[in-house]
Amino acid sequence: EKQRKMQPASVGKGGAWWLADERPDKLHGELWEQPRSEWNMTLLGEMAGEGTGWTYPLKDESRRSFAGLLPSFFTEEECSTFFDRIRDETAWKQPESK
Repeated sequence: EKQRKMQPASVGKGGAWWLADERPDKLHGELWEQPRSEWNMTLLGEMAGEGTGWTYPLKDESRRSFAGLLPSFFTEEECSTFFDRIRDETAWKQPESK
């Protein structure tokens, strides 16, 4: 079994010290991923334009990792309708052990 090296918290300049010895090499200077500007990747919030309400609570360009949020896109009634349809019309299947 592989023993994980215990490293001081300062290893990795702010990263998780327990992963310091398992990080991938940065392939694009200080970035882990090829910049999205180099291959025309546009986020939904950017396509929608300003004033649409999109925010990005997680926006890590160096890893091309994003979590977009568009609050209150659907009304409460629409959400309830979608929930009811999914609950009632989905063929829910329970996994079975072998």
